[in-house]
Amino acid sequence: MPFFPLSSRPTRHAPSKRTAAFAPAGAIVAIGTLGVSAPAVAAALVPTASKQMMPAVQITELRTAITTAESAVQDAGAANAEFYAANISVETLTVNSQELRADIDNAMNLSGVPARALAAKTAQITTETEKVVGATAALRADVVATQERIAAEQAAAAQAAAEAAAAEAAAAANTPDGARNTAATIALNDYGWGADQFSCLESLWNKESGWNFQAENPSSGAYGIPQSLPGDKMSSVAGDWATNATTQIIWGLQYIDAVYGSPCGAWGHSQATDWY
Repeated sequence: MPFFPLSSRPTRHAPSKRTAAFAPAGAIVAIGTLGVSAPAVAAALVPTASKQMMPAVQITELRTAITTAESAVQDAGAANAEFYAANISVETLTVNSQELRADIDNAMNLSGVPARALAAKTAQITTETEKVVGATAALRADVVATQERIAAEQAAAAQAAAEAAAAEAAAAANTPDGARNTAATIALNDYGWGADQFSCLESLWNKESGWNFQAENPSSGAYGIPQSLPGDKMSSVAGDWATNATTQIIWGLQYIDAVYGSPCGAWGHSQATDWY
């Protein structure tokens, strides 16, 4: 036998105010509430008629923007650290990512925000991220350009110093005393001729030119410290034979070695014939 009399019907109760009021609230959620299974949670909590209002897409976009922003903040910090480590002065300012950091923190704490507000926050973070990324790239480019400029300036200064030192050494070698020192060094290092042979060489070239790299015989045209005849024979050593005492000395010692075997041999021939 049925529990209810045939004439009786189960009583239907109207939904409570609390239940009826849930549907509109379902369109507003907190970012922290929606995890990987946000659509499933929304389906369980929100009536079918309200599902199109669920801001899950906007939340996903905001989270993506936050992830990108976090990377931009981290990279900006790295670029600033690189700049300080380089210890140089650049025109570009260091990257200020504090505003973006504040936007990220604010977005992470959002609760009960509608889809439109989420989209606006996403756009704000994206715009600020682009500014930080651009500033980071500009700082790095400025640091690299400045380092390259400094390196070029240092290289130019080093080259200028080397050229000045070479010019100074050449000028010193072009003096009679400098030429004697150069000749003694080359004679010993390249030919093994010591003090005894250098004594003969000194006497020989004292007689020929007085160790003057510009000495020229008005009669024969012999030129330079070794009195090469003609002078351009010394171009076999280098093209600066007319102005460089070292070039002349190198050629003169080669000539003495090939023709007389030693400076004393050349000096003995000069004493006997008045030429060598």
